[in-house]
Amino acid sequence: MANFLSRLFGTERPDLPQLPQLNDPDDFYDMCFAVTGIIPEGEDLTLTCRGLAGDKTVGFDVTLPEHLLSGLETDAEGMVGLSRNATLPRPVTLTAANGASLALARALPGLTLCRPRGLGSYQDAPELILPALTFTGIHLEEGDRSLRDSATRIKLFYEHGLPDDDPEDEDALVLYWEAFLIPDLPNGLLRLDEKDPSYRQEMLDTLIAAWGC
Repeated sequence: MANFLSRLFGTERPDLPQLPQLNDPDDFYDMCFAVTGIIPEGEDLTLTCRGLAGDKTVGFDVTLPEHLLSGLETDAEGMVGLSRNATLPRPVTLTAANGASLALARALPGLTLCRPRGLGSYQDAPELILPALTFTGIHLEEGDRSLRDSATRIKLFYEHGLPDDDPEDEDALVLYWEAFLIPDLPNGLLRLDEKDPSYRQEMLDTLIAAWGC
């Protein structure tokens, strides 16, 4: 905890995690960042998340509810499922952080072995994506959580929307992907983990479109 507080209040330079280099495209690509700042905003917290890609500082800011209700519940037969409070009351927002997000967007293709495809590859894609990306979040832990007190796990859903002309076209390339967000404030860390490698292309193209210029 002392090490985390020193990062928050600037008494020493934070040790930033190094983003991994993927060797096998079929492996999961998970990113870990140091939380170098916390800004309360009403019932939300904005977390400054930074890491390293080589010698470049990379990262983004995350805004999410500080207090999360239990996302899982156990029924009378002992089966665990999502509770009615599992969906977060407000969107989770990943916001560009000046040069750190640009550096992340530029580093990811080499780190993930995934070549950018561009928004033109997606049906009904916008000409641009704003640098503040909003996600639906689902809390995946049993029991209420306060972010300052314990780590927790949130599933993120990003969706640009279905094509207007044929919403039943299963082959249409639509900007949709899922990931796991794991804030661990007691240890001063935040992880952004792949839900599945099959979403890597959409995730990469979204981040590059939002932060890469």
